[in-house]
Amino acid sequence: MNILQIGCNNCDDHVFDFIQEHRRDIHFFGVVDALPKCCAKAKEVYKNVRGFHVYNNAIGTKNERCRFYFPAGEDQSAHASMSSQHVIRHNHPELDSVEVNCIDINDFLKGIPHLDRLYIDIEGFDVPVLLHLEDFNIPYIEYEFSHGQSTFNPGFAHNLLLQKFQEHGYSVQQISEYNCAATKNQ
Repeated sequence: MNILQIGCNNCDDHVFDFIQEHRRDIHFFGVVDALPKCCAKAKEVYKNVRGFHVYNNAIGTKNERCRFYFPAGEDQSAHASMSSQHVIRHNHPELDSVEVNCIDINDFLKGIPHLDRLYIDIEGFDVPVLLHLEDFNIPYIEYEFSHGQSTFNPGFAHNLLLQKFQEHGYSVQQISEYNCAATKNQ
């Protein structure tokens, strides 16, 4: 099984649980995070997982250098984002930032094995990035929909993504307050 998690944060989540439960079946497991401390944490937590790779960059819709914002003093924050306003709207008025490479999702995926599962949680950019995605042959895609149009507003952008998933033969269901899972129909 080949798995990619974009936005791994501190690795204390349901993806960690899935990896632990299916560790014998994993051939490739990659994590991506723009914050260096999150990448260091992932290296520590997943060091014994076969095929593990960590990528310290942001994922977006184009290749560029960008600012990546996080609450002041919280360089492993789950609210870190390429949007300063997104972080502020999560009640973090004081920000720090780092400059990182942002890689187009399609270019990034060209450099890794074909995926069985994609987990994406990139604070306000999940829906735009998935709308930009060209490879709709990933059997399972889990993403945060709640900030599709803007912070705390799934809006029209998420409706467009739902249509795109349907056109590509996926069933989508809401699996938590913030997340949806798109499963490729067999």
